[in-house]
Amino acid sequence: MKLNQTLYYLYPLLNLYDKKLKSYVYKLGLKELGVKDLTHPDLIDVLFCKCKPSVNSKYIEEYFKDEDYFVTDYLHSDLEHHIYVFKLPEGTTNKFLKGKYSELVPKDKIEEVYTKTVMNNNIEVYTKNYSVVSQRESYKAVFLDMLNEKFNTNLTLNDLDSNAELDFPPKLSDEII
Repeated sequence: MKLNQTLYYLYPLLNLYDKKLKSYVYKLGLKELGVKDLTHPDLIDVLFCKCKPSVNSKYIEEYFKDEDYFVTDYLHSDLEHHIYVFKLPEGTTNKFLKGKYSELVPKDKIEEVYTKTVMNNNIEVYTKNYSVVSQRESYKAVFLDMLNEKFNTNLTLNDLDSNAELDFPPKLSDEII
């Protein structure tokens, strides 16, 4: 599975439609996610899911094919993968590409969409995507360390805007199927 910002910040938005949808898409042999497919530039505010079909794909597709959140599907140009396209809330792609992660979902929906915590060595820890989207105060120091390392600076928490996004914007080339 290709790891990109789409996986961390947009794939969880499928929870807005149905809590089981992510697992069904994963069972389709999910290999890659993106917000753009150059062969379909007309599709905006959608999530492209590149999958490796299996004998069970048709049964899994029946779960969502008639739903409003399902846009279309087609054979990928490599002729080995299938692309499933799901609707995202209006304006989501633009916010995402600008790195406006805290604006992707209303504050009251964050816990419904993103996994809040996971167990790590028997310790409950907040997930990165939840921390970024919710702009958790304690995560600011983590982001500041990443910022200082990447740009070789010595910024402090006082230098960070109180409403600053807590992750770098995506690199568009990583988010294209």
